[in-house]
This record gives sequence, structure tokens and C-alpha cells, in this order.
Amino acid sequence: MTNRFIYLTFCCNVFASEAFMLGIAPRIKSQKPARRTFVGGLSLAAGEGGGGASASQGISWNTTSSVAQFGDVVSPSASKFGEVVSMKRPTSISENEYLVPKFPVAGAQQQQAKDDDDGIAAAIRESKRRNVGVAIVSIILAISSYLWDFTHPVTPVQLLFTMQQNSQPVSIIGVNQKPTVVDFWAPWCENCKLTAPTLLQVEEEYKGRVNFVMVNGDKNEAWPYIEAFGVDAIPHMALVSADGDVETALIGLVPKHVLEADLDVLLANAKNKNNNQQEQQQSLPYRMLDVFASNPAGRRVHFQ
Repeated sequence: MTNRFIYLTFCCNVFASEAFMLGIAPRIKSQKPARRTFVGGLSLAAGEGGGGASASQGISWNTTSSVAQFGDVVSPSASKFGEVVSMKRPTSISENEYLVPKFPVAGAQQQQAKDDDDGIAAAIRESKRRNVGVAIVSIILAISSYLWDFTHPVTPVQLLFTMQQNSQPVSIIGVNQKPTVVDFWAPWCENCKLTAPTLLQVEEEYKGRVNFVMVNGDKNEAWPYIEAFGVDAIPHMALVSADGDVETALIGLVPKHVLEADLDVLLANAKNKNNNQQEQQQSLPYRMLDVFASNPAGRRVHFQ
């Protein structure tokens, strides 16, 4: 809007000047003032008449015609009211800044865009530094954890005691409609130590579907359970159905796939019974010791 106003003002001034010159032309002719022409694009020289020119200024005065025309350049000292000095193209922006439109808004937008780009680049660099820092810290923690585990290995006895602390109570057998594994162990039992890692893996695999109960045979309070399950040697792993019936006992070192196969059958039998399906109960694929073969009534166990 500002540029348009400047251009419109300039056009009006030119039109008014030309009309004014046409109106005063007879008076200019009668007075016959000195006339000069602009040569070389330099500033005006002082003086009038005689057609003389200043060599240092690059200006020649033309007096061949006494009629002033629009665009003629007259001497400032000889100019009179009504005469005009023609406009010349600015030789530098500093001399005629008012003729050069400025766009501070565009410049501000460019600066703002540059600042935004710099901000984005700084944010990216900061994010990279943060990610690198997190990666370095994670690597250090992983190495520290490995070194700690390497220098402080968990012994099988510690593993057995940890499993004992996380064990479910014996009273859960036959109550929550889930099969149960009851493992009898002792800290001095070497085969119990060898079986502990396998039992832990199976416990993690069947967590939430099967009850896992640990019984430390060295404790006096464990004797009622030892007698109820007919334990005479350890490791002794009793597999109990969802109803609380002892199906079999796995003695000694038990392979992982053997325990998994028996647990899968116990889970399938429990599912069929919970769904009131009259299908025949499957037999366990791996049976070792049937403690209650001569006493079927004692097969079902229940503890308060």
C-alpha cells in the first residue's frame, strides 16, 4: 500500500509540473532565461547564461533555445518561480533513499525463517547428544550388570531359597482349580541344585496356570507334608491334579520336556472338567512313582 501511494504521488507531481509549465511558457519565452542541458549524469554547476560550463562538474549550458521544455535543467541561481529542476536517476541509494522502496517485513520474515531453521537444527543436535548419552549410559549399565553377575554368580542354593520365598502356600492345592507342582528339596541335596534352573524355567513358562509349591525338607514344619506325600527321598516332585489328587511323583533329575508334557495333560484335564465335558481323563505320558498305588484313598490331599 505504501509503495502504491509513493508511485501515485510521484505521477501527480509530474502531471502537475507539466501542466504548470504549459501554463507559464509565454512568460518564460519573454524573459529568455539561460538554459542548460544535463551531460554526464553529475550534479549541477553554478552560474548562468553565456553557454559556459564547468569542466570539473561535467555540465554544459545550452542557450540555443529560449523556450523552456519539460525536463530542462536550469541553474539553481538563475531559476525563478515556476521553473522546475528535472529529476535525475539516483547514483546511489544513500543520496536518494526516499526513492527506493524498502520491505522490512520481507526481511523480518527471512530473519525469522533463518532463526526457525537455526532453532530446529539446534534441537536436532541436542536430541542427538541426548540419545548418544542415553546409549552410552545403557552400555555402561549393561556392562556393569554383566560384571556384577560374573563376579557374584547366583548359586543353585540361592536360587532354591529364592524360589522358596516366592512359593505359593500348600493350602492352595485343590482350591483354585489349577494343577500343582510340589517340589521337596534340601540345601545339601546336589540333585536338587541341578534341578533348580530347569524348575525355574518351567515355573516362568506356566506362571498363572499352574501352582508351584516349594517345601524345604530340612524344616521341622515340613514333616506333615513329607508324610502326606509319602516322600522318602529327594528330590521328589509330586504332580497334583486340579482336584487335589496326586497323579505321580518324579524322582531325581527330571528333564524339562518330561515335566512340560505331564503339565500339559494336567491342564487339558482341568479345562475339560471346568467346561463340564464328559471326556475321559487323559493319563500322564510320564509316570514314575505311584506312592498311593496301595492306598488310593490317600491320593487326594488337602491342607488348611
